[in-house]
Amino acid sequence: MLGLTVKDTKEKIVFTIDKKNFTEEVYLKMMQLAKLEYLIKKASFDEAIIDFGKELKANLWQEHKKAFLKGITDDNS
Repeated sequence: MLGLTVKDTKEKIVFTIDKKNFTEEVYLKMMQLAKLEYLIKKASFDEAIIDFGKELKANLWQEHKKAFLKGITDDNS
């Protein structure tokens, strides 16, 4: 990819980003994603957290779907 180089060493992976090809917003999003991945790995979540998230999302939708859809559709069932 132009504007992005990767150097893989024994202990580190170093990304170099050409400022001409990427905005600061893109750089910050990449950093946030890397930080999130690091924190998830550090927390040592197992598959149970995925199931919990799906259950939570489903319950939230069932409890609040009328409010979420208000003004979008006439059929809120």
